Amino acid sequence: MKGKAAAKWIYYPGDFEMALFLRVMTQRYERDVIVPPFWRMDGHYTTVVFTREFTLDNDDEITVTAQGEFNIQCNGYAYSYDFNGKLKLPKGKHALRFTVHNKESVLALLVQGGF
Repeated sequence: MKGKAAAKWIYYPGDFEMALFLRVMTQRYERDVIVPPFWRMDGHYTTVVFTREFTLDNDDEITVTAQGEFNIQCNGYAYSYDFNGKLKLPKGKHALRFTVHNKESVLALLVQGGF
């Protein structure tokens, strides 16, 4: 792939604010007794799938960091067994699919490499 894009965190816009809202609204106590919200509470996404198809001109290695548990599929095959955060990719066409799950916090994924 020509040109190298800067790495950036991928997430759903508004999810951080939604998770913060949930955390603040469920910490309400009066005289040591919890007072749960009695209004409707929406939540952030707990499982998200990120996909990307690309072609590499040269062999490359990507580094993956995620907030939560995740699974990587490269060209339809799962590579998450004993995954150490790095994945070597030969030159050619590739399809990556990341499935990230985190019910406690906002989901985010950072993938660094030459693609």
